[in-house]
Amino acid sequence: MTPKKIIDLPLLESLPGYAQGKPLPPPQPMGAHAKKSAAAIREAMFPGGQAKPEQAFLPFAPMPTELCRVSPFFPMSRNETANRPYIADMVITKSSWGELRYTGEKLSIYEEDALLAVMAVLDSTRGDHETYVYEGPALPILRLMGYEKPNKTEYERLETAFRRMAGATFHLRIKGVMRTTENIISKVAVDEKTRHFVIALNPYFAEQYIAGSVTLLDVVERRKLKRATAKSLYRFISSHRNGTWQGHFMTLAATMNLNLDQPQFELRRQIKDAVAELRKSGMLARSSGFTHGSKDVVRLVRPGAGQPALKK
Repeated sequence: MTPKKIIDLPLLESLPGYAQGKPLPPPQPMGAHAKKSAAAIREAMFPGGQAKPEQAFLPFAPMPTELCRVSPFFPMSRNETANRPYIADMVITKSSWGELRYTGEKLSIYEEDALLAVMAVLDSTRGDHETYVYEGPALPILRLMGYEKPNKTEYERLETAFRRMAGATFHLRIKGVMRTTENIISKVAVDEKTRHFVIALNPYFAEQYIAGSVTLLDVVERRKLKRATAKSLYRFISSHRNGTWQGHFMTLAATMNLNLDQPQFELRRQIKDAVAELRKSGMLARSSGFTHGSKDVVRLVRPGAGQPALKK
């Protein structure tokens, strides 16, 4: 019996250079290819560097700041985290150049904390060597997230968070140019005896969306915040270069991923509580909050920032 061929010869002959007897191009290291891919995407979106985007973590670094106001990470209650919906093709950004969509389980602020912590550790230990893999104890990650003495449940919760992100993908389409899909994390492994974790960031995701946008200082500052809504608000105001914003509270609620089905008085309360925590932690100026005499307009000012720019 003739063994079944794995690859038909006509398929091989269709590869570039095969018919001319030329060797196929050698495979590129994944990290190098990821950087090349990220550069090609940025060039496709902003030819010749005509728009230099502001670095801001999720929303994504390659996007202009005004388009970077939606995130796949949501403030969620304990009941919500226990019964997570599956999200298919949620639009993160849509514009004339194309769109970015998210697919996967609904992610919480806890997952964002975990991702930021791993990225910050990698950034602080990288040195001259590019790496996308964290291999070591989970304790430094948990401490960066604010858990000084984590118990077994917290270790298990952290592993589950990374597994959720391993199953989450982002689909980017640039009209007339390309379509690409990446997951956030490509590998999660845990040694059951030592509790050492191996967390491998997808290099394509890291290079295309978040390269250079997270520092250890950012994560240490964020750790001070207890409310998920406060962390969501911190992410939002940190993405503004001049450190100021002013606009309608419903616009702010949407960008913080608050549940807009709630009564408006509840949305106002959550925003007020988040602003109060950031003010107490020194991350917003005392002048931040609902403007005098208004129930609808919110002004956010980072310490030392100038007058707020109006945002519709």
